[in-house]
Amino acid sequence: MSSLEYEQNQVDAYVDHLAEVNKANQVVATSDLYNEQGVLLAKQGTSISSKMAEKLIRHKLRKPLEQSIALEHSLSGEQLLADIEKQWSAAADLQCLSRHITEASLREARDRVMRLPMLVQKLTVLRQRLPDQYDKALYCAWFGLAIATRMQRLDAKPVEVFIAGLAHDIGMLHIDPAIVNKSGELSPEEWRAIQSHVVIGKVCLESMSSVPRAVSVAVLEHHERCDGSGYPSARFADELSLMGQIVAITDMLYAIRFSADPKRNSDLQLLLPVLQVNDYSFAAEVYEATRFLIKTAGIRSSRLYSEDADLLRRLPQLLVLAQTLKRYEASVVHLNQHLPADQINRRQLRSLAATGLALENLLIRSGITSDGLIRWVSHVHQAKLQPAYAEMEEVDLMFDELLWRFRDLRRLLHLVQKDAPESLRPLLAAIERSFNDAAKERQSVIA
Repeated sequence: MSSLEYEQNQVDAYVDHLAEVNKANQVVATSDLYNEQGVLLAKQGTSISSKMAEKLIRHKLRKPLEQSIALEHSLSGEQLLADIEKQWSAAADLQCLSRHITEASLREARDRVMRLPMLVQKLTVLRQRLPDQYDKALYCAWFGLAIATRMQRLDAKPVEVFIAGLAHDIGMLHIDPAIVNKSGELSPEEWRAIQSHVVIGKVCLESMSSVPRAVSVAVLEHHERCDGSGYPSARFADELSLMGQIVAITDMLYAIRFSADPKRNSDLQLLLPVLQVNDYSFAAEVYEATRFLIKTAGIRSSRLYSEDADLLRRLPQLLVLAQTLKRYEASVVHLNQHLPADQINRRQLRSLAATGLALENLLIRSGITSDGLIRWVSHVHQAKLQPAYAEMEEVDLMFDELLWRFRDLRRLLHLVQKDAPESLRPLLAAIERSFNDAAKERQSVIA
């Protein structure tokens, strides 16, 4: 199965999730389950136990499994709102941001979701089996609702954006949990599996009656970027929907705001420089609305480093990072200059080319690797210029974000090499070596 295909009638990891849910919340077949050859696999009323999951897995059914089962207890509308409010109350910046949403608009969106039983089923399972993904779904739903309300666009209706935010990662339920929950680096095959979740989500939503087409399109597109650096199709701005862009920007901000890295796990006001680094990745109207909501939320300003001494110890490392980024920049320029235009019609190569060009343009626009900025960081460190410390924290966050962006490029580069034409492999291998050498040198200097 390619990353752009999904056979919904194929029983996959979702049945294992249902079997685990069944231990505390009975899951039963609402009709007889037949495979595609007409063989009866389970009768109506059968419990979806672990034993039954083993029997069903890897079969193709006459109709998707989720359309033939029911949960004894499903997520209620009141529980959904309670979960959202619990997320707000856990962090001061989210509580401030939530003031952009009216109770009436939130309840209207909640009521619309409750009229979509198949989606409620998926959310119920997601809540129990992949709680981190469920929390992200909540965040993308209510933050997306706020952004869409701010924009007031007919092609990005707030209620539909809310639904898309809740549904954007339901495809993860159909992927091996060992891959979804893996904390280390993903192999190329595992990364392809993760990328497929957008297609799986779209297919699942298309089979649900009353789900607007715009919602399934937004779910498909929520990892696409306006500069062509996203997936699954490496589309550009004029090919993307505003709804998909809203879900995309909330998804990205959640990943940063709730990162395991304590530096990236900062309040949204502090992360505005990170958003700025990604300005060209998202539709301008979506970017501006998001930035406006954060800046006007009344979030109390904070510092990245609570002690000035910690920042001063960090500044020499920023100088090392600047040199690493300059070497990365040289490598990506070389890639952009030598990647043959006639090969970029291939989807993954197109994505690689677009990602490389986007990073090159970003480095030029930001001036983050300019000699002037490097001299300024060095001067602030040597002279201990306290009035510039806040600016140095912004530079620090931008450096970190650029390193993350280059990490994604390196992962894509590694992924592309396997399927690239033979004539391109020496170029791609040489570029990967240059990235790896620069990264190793940085680690050795910092260590």
